[in-house]
Amino acid sequence: MPIKEKASTTNMILSPMPGSVVSVDVKVGDVVAEGTAVATIEAMKMANVLRSVRAGVVKSVMVKPGDSVAGDELLIEFEDESKEAAKGGDKK
Repeated sequence: MPIKEKASTTNMILSPMPGSVVSVDVKVGDVVAEGTAVATIEAMKMANVLRSVRAGVVKSVMVKPGDSVAGDELLIEFEDESKEAAKGGDKK
């Protein structure tokens, strides 16, 4: 049986663990740099700051403070890199 490739998650921030959303620090349309804090999740009484793994433009925010999230749940999505380049977005 062929091995299925995992879908690319480079345009997404997924919850690394089940927990509660403490804060969302970006909104749709924000331009973020790699390493920017985008949200904070509380799990087992510890706050975990989630950071952007790449520069990009926020396409959608799926959660708000107070929401409960599961592990690997989609929290924030970025525009496709090709769309950013067409808009004159960050170029490396």
